[in-house]
Amino acid sequence: MKKIIVDFNLEKIFKTAIFFLPSAPLISAILILISGIFSVFKRKSSYFGDKWNIPFFGLGLLIIISTIYSTYQIINDPNEIYNFASNNLEFSSRYLISSNWLRLFNWIPYFWLFWVLQYFSFSYEQRKSIGLILISGTVPVFITGILQYFFDINGPFIFLNGLITWYSKPIDSYNGLSGLFSNANYTGTWLNIIWPFSIAFLIEKKEKLYSKIISVIFLLLTFFSTILTLSRNAWIGLFLGFIILFGPKILKLFLPLITFIISPIIVSTSIINNEVLTNFTRKFVPKIFWEYKFKNIGLESIENFGRLEIWKLAIEYISISPFWGLGSSAFPLLFEINKGIYKGHTHNLFLEIAFSYGIISALLFFLIISLIIWMAYKKNIHENNKLKLYDQAWRASFIVVLFSQMFDLQYFDFRIGIMFWFLLGGLRNLIK
Repeated sequence: MKKIIVDFNLEKIFKTAIFFLPSAPLISAILILISGIFSVFKRKSSYFGDKWNIPFFGLGLLIIISTIYSTYQIINDPNEIYNFASNNLEFSSRYLISSNWLRLFNWIPYFWLFWVLQYFSFSYEQRKSIGLILISGTVPVFITGILQYFFDINGPFIFLNGLITWYSKPIDSYNGLSGLFSNANYTGTWLNIIWPFSIAFLIEKKEKLYSKIISVIFLLLTFFSTILTLSRNAWIGLFLGFIILFGPKILKLFLPLITFIISPIIVSTSIINNEVLTNFTRKFVPKIFWEYKFKNIGLESIENFGRLEIWKLAIEYISISPFWGLGSSAFPLLFEINKGIYKGHTHNLFLEIAFSYGIISALLFFLIISLIIWMAYKKNIHENNKLKLYDQAWRASFIVVLFSQMFDLQYFDFRIGIMFWFLLGGLRNLIK
């Protein structure tokens, strides 16, 4: 009886952590750490008892070795490797070295959390419960987003002496609804994470009317809040999550509707050289679509540095040190020194790892993740040739958040990072 109570309390602590993850990440982090540590004592096998942990352990060693290597390069020959301005050389070198080591926390702890947090996603009922808690925990995001977008009520709202901060920045022509997140792209990614669970919540069988009404409300809030973020990445995530959840066959039903919606937007961007059609579509297509969001996607001029230009330059930098990388904090400084504009990262998770820690680390990272995704799908097919509903949602949620990291790096937000690894751990449980 005592063991059951302890297990139940541990489960409650972790579910509380997930509930507060979007709205109070620091409190959530503390609760996740507590539940993770205590879950270790509940496990029957050690860290190395699970073969899927070994590649991540090896990746951690590679990352540490590459950090030692980049530290050595900065100390011994920074001018040749990094081409810093001479008057800022000493400060930049110190900053790079300390920042490189601090940024190990973006990776090493997650390799451990990937394992320990599997304790809370082992069964189907656990995964379903987590999906519903994620939806309910997003209520503050919806509320702050609605107040921000429709009522011009902005923050920051600070609680408990800064322990909790809700940003709620003013809406501008570049960023849409962001709610309590600091950036609309982060909000869009978070909403992409809960989107498949919102669909699952809607379509599962319910006996009570109020449950059906609540599920419809959550689905609509998730959908329209995502649209209002004005994040192209998040818009694609809506579509991708839907397709992964229901399969490509669903396109036959929705392709005409999707074509009907997207075609005027494409025409309004002047991609078709017809002034009459362009002006006609711009009468009913919101200005934000054709003036910014879909204008020359990824092909911006060298002065504006679109995604393709950033990726091109990142690949050039990777070629300087392809095996061990240049360090996790070097890209923004290198980019600014060489191009005169600040870019905080490579806008692609694969390129970011390859730039920071080398191509071998990047290949290992994506190989093991791809294997987990594939094997989780193949090994857990049921008699009706489909995963259970919330397992389908779980898989869709992870694939969407992984896909979003190919065009931006919301991963470095703790809330997105922890969900990335927790969802991946859940997929590993499907293999079990």
